[in-house]
Amino acid sequence: MMLLIIFVLIYVFVDNSSTKVIAYDLASNYTINRNEADKNYLNKEIELTGIVSAYYDLENESDLLQLKSGNKYPAIYCILTHIEDEQKAGKLTSGTEITINGKCLGLQDRKFPESIYIEVITIK
Repeated sequence: MMLLIIFVLIYVFVDNSSTKVIAYDLASNYTINRNEADKNYLNKEIELTGIVSAYYDLENESDLLQLKSGNKYPAIYCILTHIEDEQKAGKLTSGTEITINGKCLGLQDRKFPESIYIEVITIK
């Protein structure tokens, strides 16, 4: 029984850990080597810290929160799938530092082409 508890604790603390990354570094990594960035981030949970650039309240679609990534790097858009996160994000102003837990969807052509998309799990 004790062994089972140990394995469960290891799973919870090791498997659910997310990679911490700064928005600028994420965008830079995708510009330098997309394959390597995909290996490190694609479809993985990350803890992303960055500066709010803009909020897009989209009709009939999930709202987007844009983080600053630098002029020469791809834009980063956080897809807000929960109403609580939309309400939080809607109150943020440009220049506010924020940390988001989410799943990295990599470079995609969605609403904004060749941008990095993150599916938000929670906004801290």
